[in-house]
Amino acid sequence: MAIKNNRSKVILMMATLLLGSFITTLAETLMNNGLPMIMEETHVSQMSAQ
Repeated sequence: MAIKNNRSKVILMMATLLLGSFITTLAETLMNNGLPMIMEETHVSQMSAQ
């Protein structure tokens, strides 16, 4: 019984980590693709954006 419970915890942790890494990758991709366009529209230089 304890082994089944432990296995389900591991599967839940792995699913959570995979979902988190997917969301992080998606957010970074959107920011890297969207930031230059936003900076051009608002006339912000790269030095002041950092």
